[in-house]
Amino acid sequence: MNRSFWLLLFAVFFVCLPASAKVVVVSRVPFPAYLKAEIENEASVVCRIDNCSLTIPKVLDAMGYEAGWEGGRIIVKKNLIIKSVIFKNLPFQLRKSVKTIKGFLIGQKFSRSFVENAKLLLRFKLEDFGFKDARVDVISKLTPEGYVLIFEVKHGLPHQIKKITVICADKEIKQYVYSQLRNVLLGKRLKRTYLFEQLKQIENHFISRGYYNFEITTQTRVYDTGKSVKSVELVVKVVPGKLYKIKILGNRHVSTDKILSVITFKRDRAFDEFEVEQSKDNIVELYKNSGFPFAKVSVEIVEHSQRNVSVFFKVTEGAFVRINTVSFKYSGSFDDKNLMEEIKDVALALKGRPFSAKKIEDIRDNIEYVLKTSGYLNATVQYKFRGSAVLFLINPGVQFLVAGIRGVPFRIDRKFPFPYSPTFETKIESDVADYYRNEGYVDAKVIVNKKIVRKGGKALVFLDLKVIKGRRYRVGFFLLTGLDRTKISSLTPVAVVKPGNFYNRKRIIEQYSILSGTRIFSMIDLKEIKSDRTVNPVFVLKESPVLSVKGFVGYSTDAGATVRGTVKSSSPFGRAFSVFLSGEYRETEGSNVLFKIGRSGFLSPRNRAYLSLIRKTEIFESFDVERYITRFEISRKQGKSLKQNYGVEISKEIVNDAVSGDTRFYKKTLFIVTDYDKRDSFSIPTRGYRFYLKLSYTGGFLGGDADYFLSELKLLRLKRIRKNFVVALRAGTGYIKPFGAGVPIQDRFYLGGAESIRGYKYGTISPLDSSGNYVGGDFYSLASLELRYTFFKEFQLALFCDAGDVFPEASDFTFNGWYSSVGAGFRYLTPVGPLRLDYGYKLKPIEGQGRGRFHLSFGFPF
Repeated sequence: MNRSFWLLLFAVFFVCLPASAKVVVVSRVPFPAYLKAEIENEASVVCRIDNCSLTIPKVLDAMGYEAGWEGGRIIVKKNLIIKSVIFKNLPFQLRKSVKTIKGFLIGQKFSRSFVENAKLLLRFKLEDFGFKDARVDVISKLTPEGYVLIFEVKHGLPHQIKKITVICADKEIKQYVYSQLRNVLLGKRLKRTYLFEQLKQIENHFISRGYYNFEITTQTRVYDTGKSVKSVELVVKVVPGKLYKIKILGNRHVSTDKILSVITFKRDRAFDEFEVEQSKDNIVELYKNSGFPFAKVSVEIVEHSQRNVSVFFKVTEGAFVRINTVSFKYSGSFDDKNLMEEIKDVALALKGRPFSAKKIEDIRDNIEYVLKTSGYLNATVQYKFRGSAVLFLINPGVQFLVAGIRGVPFRIDRKFPFPYSPTFETKIESDVADYYRNEGYVDAKVIVNKKIVRKGGKALVFLDLKVIKGRRYRVGFFLLTGLDRTKISSLTPVAVVKPGNFYNRKRIIEQYSILSGTRIFSMIDLKEIKSDRTVNPVFVLKESPVLSVKGFVGYSTDAGATVRGTVKSSSPFGRAFSVFLSGEYRETEGSNVLFKIGRSGFLSPRNRAYLSLIRKTEIFESFDVERYITRFEISRKQGKSLKQNYGVEISKEIVNDAVSGDTRFYKKTLFIVTDYDKRDSFSIPTRGYRFYLKLSYTGGFLGGDADYFLSELKLLRLKRIRKNFVVALRAGTGYIKPFGAGVPIQDRFYLGGAESIRGYKYGTISPLDSSGNYVGGDFYSLASLELRYTFFKEFQLALFCDAGDVFPEASDFTFNGWYSSVGAGFRYLTPVGPLRLDYGYKLKPIEGQGRGRFHLSFGFPF
C-alpha cells in the first residue's frame, strides 16, 4: 500500500512535469524569431523551477514587450520600444543637433517622462538658436513595430539682436562693454549659450583687473516684428563695484606671485571681510609650509576714492626654520619594536627639511594610520615643535587582535591572532556575503557578532558570522537581444551562463567580458530580472558597423611616401566573427597587407581564434625580403590585464641581395606571447605599465630552412607627473639562439626607424660584414625616455631620447658605443591612437646618412 502510493505520486509528478514545461510564444506584433525560439527552448528547463506564466511576461516587459499568459501560451501583445523619431518643421540649423535626441530615445522602452525630457532638450536647443517663442508638441503612435514619436515644432520667428544698450555709471567701462558686445552680437541671433560666454569673458576681464564684486545682468525686449525675424534690444546692466589694488609688503623669501596665487578674491569673485580673513589665513599657511612657522600677516585697507581702494598685506616672516631633530615619546608600556621602526621610517621624512605645518600634519596622520592598521584603534598622536625639533607624543592605547572567526565558509590566509581593524570586519562581511551570492543566494545577508575579551593588556576580538541565506536562486532565461544580422546559433560557443544552473554573479560578469571580447558589439547592456525563484540575465546588444574604413597618406624623410588604410567588418553573413584588412606602403621601407579573421569560442568560450594571411615586403640597406605568412593563433585572457597568445606560423620568404640573387626559405614556427598590460587606456594611455614576452621556436622537429629559438622582452612604464604631462619609459631586449640550419639574415635583429631609435634609417643599426653590409645580430638592447605634453585635447607634443644597439651574439653585449638620438614630435590624437610625426637627431652619426630624419607613423612608438 505504501509502495503503491509513492509510485502513484512519482507517476503524477513525471506526467505533469513536461506539460508545465512546454511553452509556446505567440506574437501579435513583429517579434524576433530567434528570441521566440530561445524562450521556447529554455522554457523546458526554466519552467521546471519557476512559474513561467509570471516570469516570461516579466522578462519580456523589461525587454520592452507587453505580454500575458493565456491558456498555456505566452501572447506578445505590444511592442513598447521606441523605433522611430520624426521631427516636423525643424529649423535647418538644428538638423545635426537632433541626432543626440534620436540617440537618447531610439531603442528605449517608451515612457512619458523619457519623452518629456527629450521635449525639454529640444526646446532648450531651439531657444539656444534664437527661437525664444518656440513650442514643441509630441505625438506618440503605437504601431506593431513599436512606438513612433513625432515632434511637431512651432518655432516662430528667430530673435535677432538689433540694438545693444549698456547701463553703467562708469563711462569707460560702459564703452568697453558696448564695444565688446557690439563686435560679436550686433546683427546676430540671440543665442543664449553664446551670449553667456561673451558676458563671462567680460566679467573675467574686469575681475582680472581687480573689480572683484563685478556684476553684469541682461534683459531683452522685442521692439519690432518683421517677416523673417523679431528685432530685439539687448539691455546690459553693469555694476563694476570698486577697483581693488592688492599690494604685498615685507615678503623677502616668498615671491609676490606665489602669495597672490593663494588670495581668494579673484577665485571667489568677491571682496568682503570673509575673503580678507581667508586670504590672510592662506598667506600664513603658505609661509608655515615654506619654513616660516612664526609668520604673521596684517591687512590695511585704504580707500582713495569711492571707486579706488588699496589693500596692503603686510607680512612679518619671522625666522626660517629647518627641522634637525625628530623624536618620539610613547605613553604606557608600548614595546613593539617593529612598529616603532615603521613609525620612525615614516617620520624621518621630516628630518633636514624646512618646517612645514602641512607636512608635519600629514606625518602625524600617517603615524596614526600605521597604529590603527596594527590594531591600536584608539591611538592618538600629537606633536610639539620647539626650536628646530619636532616631538611626536604617541598614545597607542590597547591593541585589538582578531583571535578567532566562526561562520566563514572559506579559508582565511592569516595566522591568529592578527591586528583587528573595522575595515577587516567590513571586508570579511562583504566577502562572505559575496561567497553565498555566487552560490545562488542572491539575498544573502551577514550579521557579525563581536565579542571582546581583555587579556594581558590586549583586547582579543572574536567574530561570529551569522548568515541569513534566503532562497537559493537559479539562472532562468539567458537571452541575447538586439541582434539584427548575427545569428543566435553563432554565439552558442561563447555562452558560459546556462539556464537552470545556480546563479553566480562572477559567471554573469565573465559572460559580459566574453561578449565584449568578440569584437562584434559596440554596446552591451545587462539587465537582470529577478523572479520568484530565478534571476534572468538579458544582454541587450548593439552590433558594430558591418563595414568601417580608415586611413591616411603622408610623406617623411624616413619612409618616403606613406599610405596606410584599414577596413573592418563585424559579423558578416550573420556569423559572429570579425574581419580585419589592413595595408601599409612605405616607399623606402616596404609594404604589408594583413587579412585577419577572428572568432570567439574556439575550444572554449574564453578563447578567441585568429587566422591571418600576411604578405610583407621589407627593404633593408643590403637586401630585400618578401614574406608570405599563414598564421593560426589562439588568444586567451587570464583576468583583466593578462593575455596569452599561442599558435603556429608557416611562411615562405624570398630574400634578394646583389651578390646571391634570390634565396627561398620555408619556415615553420611555434610561438607563445604573454602580455600583461596595466595601462589605463589601450589607444591613448597616460599611466600604468606593460610587460611583454615572446618565445618562439623555428625549425627543428617542425622542419624548414631555419632552426633557432627566439625570446624577446619589452617593458613599458607610464607616469603622469602633471595634468597634461606624461613620462614614458621603455626598455627592451631580444635574444636568438641558433641551431642546425641557423638563422636567416632576414630574421635577425635590426634597429632604427620610427618604432625603435628615431633619427636613424630603418634597419641601419646592425653589425656589418666584411663588405660593409648590414647583416643583423642575435642580440639587441633598447631604451627610450619620452615626455608627452597634451594640449587642446587632441594635440600632443613630445620630447624623446632613444638609445640601443644590436650585437652579433649575446656575449658581445656592452654599453659602450650605443647608438642614440634625441628629438621632438607632434601627435594628433584619435580615438584609436595618434597620428605621429617625429624628428630624431643622431648623437652617433652613420656614414652616408644625415644627422636627422623625420618619421611619420600611426600609434605610439611604445
